[in-house]
Amino acid sequence: MDSPLFSVILPAYNGERYLREAVESVRAQTCADWELLALDDGSKDSSPAVLEALAANDPRIRVERRQNGGVAAARNRGLSMARGKYVTFLDQDDLLHPRALERFAAAFAATSADAVSGRAYDFLTTGGAMRFFENCAPSGVPSVSETPVHEVLHPRPKAPGVRASVWARAYLRSAIAGLSFPDGVFGADDWVFTMRVMAKIGRHATLEDVVYMHRSHPDNISSAMPMRYILAMLGAVETVAAEWCDAGPRVPRDEFARALAGHVQLWGLLLPCLKVYSRDEDHALGKALLRLRRMGLLPFSSAGHALRYVLVRIGWKRLLPALWPGRFRKMATARANHAEEVG
Repeated sequence: MDSPLFSVILPAYNGERYLREAVESVRAQTCADWELLALDDGSKDSSPAVLEALAANDPRIRVERRQNGGVAAARNRGLSMARGKYVTFLDQDDLLHPRALERFAAAFAATSADAVSGRAYDFLTTGGAMRFFENCAPSGVPSVSETPVHEVLHPRPKAPGVRASVWARAYLRSAIAGLSFPDGVFGADDWVFTMRVMAKIGRHATLEDVVYMHRSHPDNISSAMPMRYILAMLGAVETVAAEWCDAGPRVPRDEFARALAGHVQLWGLLLPCLKVYSRDEDHALGKALLRLRRMGLLPFSSAGHALRYVLVRIGWKRLLPALWPGRFRKMATARANHAEEVG
């Protein structure tokens, strides 16, 4: 059997509501040289039946059912099954732009990159996404970096930098051989995988074209914001610091800490203040912040940062929105609008 140009890896778990639309967005690709690896992760709804019915009508779709092991394990299984020259990922409730694979293939041919990142947009309804697709014109030649680690640590002015999520990106499969998603990391496995990729590859291309549509709805982990998600994101910083600073590209720890300061401040000091958590959860957050501080991964660039840290550590989080009302009002309003739009 000939190897396809692309392997699209789709983990599925209780995704019957949107799963068919996700698969159909792959079948609608202008580049038809692909295989879809649909990994059902022990769904309890009709997801397996949906996938089997779609696969019965398209031999390019391969379905595997497995015991529930989490999205990281499913993605790792997909990587082991992939036969394509290039690999990309799709979440069960999202959509690929109809020209996504075509645009990835053209970018790889033009740049000889090991990974190509495109743009992703949020959408609320499938109809809205389709109207966006119709009016979304190609934007030009991709830019190329031969120092992906530097691109993460020091993004160009007005550039978005390297997005943490694995979707809206395609990988030369041979360039990421041996890399895997960390198992047991709730919601942060894609961030760790992306950092592992950037530490290994030699050339990264950024494509300004939109290739991916991310569905916004209350079931997203980032909308619910459970404490274990916040703790996973902070723990991921520790994991990547060990791989980047103590091994791999040997990035100086202080440089790594400065580059990720905003990321740590957001997840450790700001977002936890938008929701009430239990005493045990707040205690776990305090321990995680103390550990990061002792490891030199929570630098204070101002007295305000230090005060926020102290208030969170001693359990006085509710004072933070009062002391910095503008920042928290903007964050709270954005989350409220999101809940109203998609709830």
